[in-house]
Amino acid sequence: MDMQCQDLDFLSRALDQSNDAILITDADLVAPGPRIVYVNAAYQAMSGFTAAELVGRSPRTVQGPATDRALLDSLKAALGRGESFHGETTNYRKDCRTYRVEWDIAPVRDMSGKPEWFISIQRDVTARYEADEALKRTAVALRNSNERLRELGGVLSHDLQEPLTAVRGYLELLKMRHGPSLGDDERFIDTAIEGTDRMVDRIRGLLTEAGRIGAVPEVLDLNPVVDAVVSDLRQTLDGVGAEVVVDTLPSVAALPQEMHEVLHNLLSNAVKYRHPDRPLRIGISGNRVHDALVQMAVSDNGRGIPPDDHEAIFEPGRRSAVHGDVDGTGLGLSFVRAAVGRWGGKIAVHSRPDQGATFILTLPAA
Repeated sequence: MDMQCQDLDFLSRALDQSNDAILITDADLVAPGPRIVYVNAAYQAMSGFTAAELVGRSPRTVQGPATDRALLDSLKAALGRGESFHGETTNYRKDCRTYRVEWDIAPVRDMSGKPEWFISIQRDVTARYEADEALKRTAVALRNSNERLRELGGVLSHDLQEPLTAVRGYLELLKMRHGPSLGDDERFIDTAIEGTDRMVDRIRGLLTEAGRIGAVPEVLDLNPVVDAVVSDLRQTLDGVGAEVVVDTLPSVAALPQEMHEVLHNLLSNAVKYRHPDRPLRIGISGNRVHDALVQMAVSDNGRGIPPDDHEAIFEPGRRSAVHGDVDGTGLGLSFVRAAVGRWGGKIAVHSRPDQGATFILTLPAA
């Protein structure tokens, strides 16, 4: 058959085989136009209207309150310029139920190039749209849940850990001043210190788990975080006569509560493993390595760590052999490495016995 001789009936029967809904209107964009001149079977099934109910009427027949008016204005403007258009909005079936429709509209031009008709190919994307909306609601609920977990972490840290730090500091002072005179009863102080350490480690474990759920590193000014940690440890630091020197620090991408825990751990370790023959001095400094990275150093003049133990001290439950006379669980630095790793950073230590230790944190720059 000569395709140039196809009549409208043949074209109509061909378009009725399409799974996509097809609608053709005239090119009159002035209300009450454009008017529908053809709809295929898929369009009738999608809208619930018959061809007889639609032909001669405006496509506005299937629009309603939920239809995006701004999108329709953009559509009209594009068609007025003789351009094609792609869009998605909410339309209404004959029974007033809504459905989500995605469409592509293009002009059909006459011999002079002027738009004579507009053909619209449409798809019912209600299932996809509802799935996307459900996913968005789930994401919002998850963000709210994660926020509540982070708030709980803050409560645990401030309301539980801070008093424990003070208790431990006073126990250390009590042991330092009166331990030798207590004889065998000094072990009671040691047991109490061990108990506070275990409780702090458990709190940190809870914070670690909470921090892993949906937490996203944020722009963090390190200076107030360091100030807060030093303030928390002030009693302990003053009790051993420690000097803390802090440079102005750059901002990084990290989690505020976890950064507080990381620095709290490093400074507490400096106190715990201080050298017995010299006053403790702690230095905190940082600089931007390049646009993407910041290096932060926490150094002390304490006992130091043998090179063979530099990696082992970051493993859970592992401690340096030279620190065997100091109470500890060996969990603090494993937490530090895990936290820094979650932010996309890393930690290393430079140290030798009797020469202090410097912990280098390489962190994403803000």
